Amino acid sequence: MGSYMKERLRVLRKNMTTDRYITDRKLKTPAQEETVHIMDQMKELGVLIGKGGYFGNVFRTPSLCFTKDDAGT
Repeated sequence: MGSYMKERLRVLRKNMTTDRYITDRKLKTPAQEETVHIMDQMKELGVLIGKGGYFGNVFRTPSLCFTKDDAGT
């Protein structure tokens, strides 16, 4: 069972997208407040995403599978 779970977790990690938000490109200052604001806005639209990273400025989202036709509706 352990090897099965490891393989499933490996597949899940590969299907995850992460985006790190910063306020200054040179200093790479974490955009903590902005990240919370964006998450709140997304939640109001019905889109649930995860937050992570040491500074809480990384979005974690599963890869979405849809067709070009789905994107137009």
